[in-house]
Amino acid sequence: MKHQHCHCLYTILLLLATMTIGSCIDEEIEPLRKELPNSEIQLLELLGEAENDRDKLNIYWKLYKTVKGEDTGRAIRYLDQQIDLAIKTDNHEALGKAYHSLGFIYDKAEKQVKAIEYYLKSYDHFGLSGHSGLQALELNNISAVLMDIGDYDYPISLLKEVENTYHKLNDTTNLVMTKMNLGICHMKKSNPSYWTAERYFDDAILLNGTVHRRQAYFFNRLYNLKGMLGYRQGKYNEAISYYQQSSKFIYDLDNKYEKQTIALYNIGESYAAAKDFDSAIKWLNRAKEVEEKYDINEKIVLEWYAIKGKLYQELGLHEELGNLLEEGINRATRDTYNIKLLSLIDMLSATYILLEEKTGNVPKAKMMELLRFKVSQEELQKTMKTNIQSETLRIAARKEIEVNGLNKKLAESRAVEGINIFYVLIFGLLIGMIMTVFLLKHIPKRNNLYL
Repeated sequence: MKHQHCHCLYTILLLLATMTIGSCIDEEIEPLRKELPNSEIQLLELLGEAENDRDKLNIYWKLYKTVKGEDTGRAIRYLDQQIDLAIKTDNHEALGKAYHSLGFIYDKAEKQVKAIEYYLKSYDHFGLSGHSGLQALELNNISAVLMDIGDYDYPISLLKEVENTYHKLNDTTNLVMTKMNLGICHMKKSNPSYWTAERYFDDAILLNGTVHRRQAYFFNRLYNLKGMLGYRQGKYNEAISYYQQSSKFIYDLDNKYEKQTIALYNIGESYAAAKDFDSAIKWLNRAKEVEEKYDINEKIVLEWYAIKGKLYQELGLHEELGNLLEEGINRATRDTYNIKLLSLIDMLSATYILLEEKTGNVPKAKMMELLRFKVSQEELQKTMKTNIQSETLRIAARKEIEVNGLNKKLAESRAVEGINIFYVLIFGLLIGMIMTVFLLKHIPKRNNLYL
């Protein structure tokens, strides 16, 4: 059976866009046979000469690993071929590896439903092949996807199981990751427990001092999260100290400029919260200089606009705020749901209303196009949540975890969707009233901001 996939995916995504996203691991699972060449041409020659299916599976896996960094489409095709052959030969380990890799590709491309679907398949096949540690890896990755879309409550039950598995396996590195994710969930869940979050972060920091693999990455993230915890509790000087400590670990990381940008954002935001606006502007401008010089992920860029926007709100600079938010929204990808983008749209909507009350000079084209954009983002959000809920129920069915709670969660989600539609209608009515005022004032100006 052939599998259809999009071949034009981008593969770089930082899971720290808001500094509260879970850690998802593309675990390097050992190949079935070693010492294969690193040349795609040589591997294809070997594939033509291979006499048994086991060797072919080895070669397909190596082909995927060889091309995944340069051509996602070719990488997916080799995984598809591995899947076809693994199904034919009933090789669950090879199927687990291939489905895991597809999940990670779609995860990085922000195709969350597809990512969960493949992580779930990988979980099943690793179970059939007796790999409990790799099953725990997939539960962690599913949890990270849910955290990425703002669900910090349900993943806790999955991550507790992951934590228990890694304890039994004495897998310290992955235990650091799991404790960190549990800390994030307790910090961000609907009823936050900052004390529990701090305990998990501190435990992870202590454990990370005993490992060598990815140590700088985890120290960077953990101190940054400690800074966020301080910020959320109003301990701004403590937050700044932790953010600065986290930046000491960025220089050996592949995406060091993104990490540097995040640290500068967070320090600037903390100064703003402490009402030291001059320092806040200085640090945010430094972050902007790094962002303009290097290719920084879109989610991180939008975070800058959100933080600078809050600062302008605090200073009462509404016209400057409107211009800033318009610039940020215009930079965003439109066909994918983005929680940060939706927050910018909401902030700009409120700004337009304030400016209209103050100056009466907001073109109706801007207001109407913003409303259409908001509705399209909310439709993308609703579709994604419905699909994610379906996948989450499948997880519970497999794991027999909180099925009743998930059914309740699904019902609540549907109720929220109804409320969202209600608010969209109210928002539309408000816009309509404002548009009537515009028409009475005979304002003919049209702005092509979003066209």
